Amino acid sequence: MDFRKWMVAIAALAVLALAGCGDRDTKSVDPRNAGGDTMSTESEGSESGAAPSAPETQQGTGPQGQVTDTLWVMESRGTKQCEGGGLTVEQSRGKLADGGIQVVESRCGVRTDRMYPSVCGGATGDILLHRIPTAMLDAALELGFDPVGNVAYQFSSCAPKQGSGSGASDI
Repeated sequence: MDFRKWMVAIAALAVLALAGCGDRDTKSVDPRNAGGDTMSTESEGSESGAAPSAPETQQGTGPQGQVTDTLWVMESRGTKQCEGGGLTVEQSRGKLADGGIQVVESRCGVRTDRMYPSVCGGATGDILLHRIPTAMLDAALELGFDPVGNVAYQFSSCAPKQGSGSGASDI
């Protein structure tokens, strides 16, 4: 009888382990990839796009004086469900600029790796993303920004959605 319980427990653990693995080979489209599939930019009306999955560092050649080795950093927008509020992309970008950090590009986004319960006053997954020179990462960390790393996210519009004030969908 003890052997049977032990086998059931091992089988249950194996099922849980296999179910938790998921499809780890899924690849996201890199919106900065000039040679492959690209997403529309925010000015073209895009609401979302796949986040770059790896690596977060971008290297390339550009005109003299242009930064070519960059990475994305993020900070929470601080938006509350039903209340809105939080930082604007300009305010967040200003924090970096005031800290002497050059910002190459700024975007709004939403985390897709976490679930947020629907409750007024609760947090949202809204984030602010900035592409900065890799050499300035330490300074950005001191200002409270985090490297995007393996965080799953989608670019989104910086304008709050009607009715929620959260910048997230009212589903």
